[in-house]
Amino acid sequence: MRYAATKEIFSCWDRLRGARRAPDRHELSPAGFGRNLPDLFLLERDEAGDFRFRIAGSRLCGVFGKELRGTSFLDVIGHASADDARDMLSAVTDDMLPVVSGLSVLQADRIGAEAEMLLLPLVHGESTDSRILGAFSPRMLDRQPTLPCAGLDILSFRVLTDVDVHYFHAARPEPAETPQKDRRAHLRVVEGGRA
Repeated sequence: MRYAATKEIFSCWDRLRGARRAPDRHELSPAGFGRNLPDLFLLERDEAGDFRFRIAGSRLCGVFGKELRGTSFLDVIGHASADDARDMLSAVTDDMLPVVSGLSVLQADRIGAEAEMLLLPLVHGESTDSRILGAFSPRMLDRQPTLPCAGLDILSFRVLTDVDVHYFHAARPEPAETPQKDRRAHLRVVEGGRA
């Protein structure tokens, strides 16, 4: 994970699930994601087995220049990346593992941009394959494209195992104990010793 929004959304999802494979859909709260709400989307499997946007954040809708609610997830993915997209969805729903991918935002006016996508498993009722929480974090463009996005090209993706998850939450070293300070007039005495 390269982008701060992706890391923050992943951390929130990880906190919600605790020791489980995934949190319950009803545990999600907009307040829990705060400033990252524009990056979020929620996919829902329809009766035909296709994943469609139930909710799409303003970041993704803005790139495509339209509301994506009800649109098939595969319709926003470039044709050449459709197989990778299906593999990603399968890893999330069948294996209950998070997936992170590097994307190229394919602009119709030939302005390209990097982006990152995160797909996270959710439990909905007794089902583990009917809802997916997603995040779309684009790199900011130097200028806004004049035409909407033509599709997302998946450049790479990685299924995150427990080892990877631990890496993204590597324990930070505890801060060193602050030495006692003593102020004497305009001087400050710091306890220490010779190195």
